[in-house]
Amino acid sequence: MKLTELKRQSIVAAAKQEFIEKGFVAANMNRICEIAEVSKRTLYRHFESKELLFEAVLTLEQNAFQAQSNYRYESEKSLHEQLTAITEIEVAKLYRPNGIALARTVVMELFRQPETAKLLSERLYKTHAISQWFSEAMEAGVIKSMDVSLIASSYEALFNGMFLWAQVLHVAEPVSGDELSTKVQAVVEPIVKTYGLA
Repeated sequence: MKLTELKRQSIVAAAKQEFIEKGFVAANMNRICEIAEVSKRTLYRHFESKELLFEAVLTLEQNAFQAQSNYRYESEKSLHEQLTAITEIEVAKLYRPNGIALARTVVMELFRQPETAKLLSERLYKTHAISQWFSEAMEAGVIKSMDVSLIASSYEALFNGMFLWAQVLHVAEPVSGDELSTKVQAVVEPIVKTYGLA
C-alpha cells in the first residue's frame, strides 16, 4: 500500500475516534492530526473540510456494513427463520464497538445540517441489503407482491425503534440475552404475519 493511502487511512481512523469521543461540532482537526501523526497540510490535502472527513468515516462504516450484508433468500428455510437470522446480524453490526456512539454523532448532525445528515444517515442506517432479500422472497412467492420499499421501510421502522433510537438518545442500553431475542421477534413476527404468504 502506498504511503499516501496509509496516511489517508490513519486520518480516517483518527477522525472516527475523534468524532465518537467529541461529536462532530467539538471534533478538532489539530487533534486528528496528532492522533494520525500527520501534518495539517497532509490532512487538508486528503480532506478539504471536516464535513468531507466525516463523510469519509461514514463511508468506511457503510462499506463495512455492506461487506457483512449479502442476504439471499433460501427456499429450504422458512421466512421466520431467515428474517430472525438477518435481524440478529443487523443488531450485531449496530452494536459493534462504538456503533451507537457513531450513530449518535450522525443524529446530532441531523439537527445541525439536516439535508446532508439525512443523506448520510440513509446511506448508513437504512438496511438496503434486506430489500434484495424481500425481492427474492417475493419472486419465490412467499411474500406478498407489492412495493418492496414499503416492506423494507416497515422493517426498518420496527428495527430502529427496538434497537437504535432509545440507545442513541441514552434512554436505554444495548440489549442482550433473552431481551434481545424477545425484541428480535418483536421485529420479525409482525413482518412475517403482515407480508408473508402461507
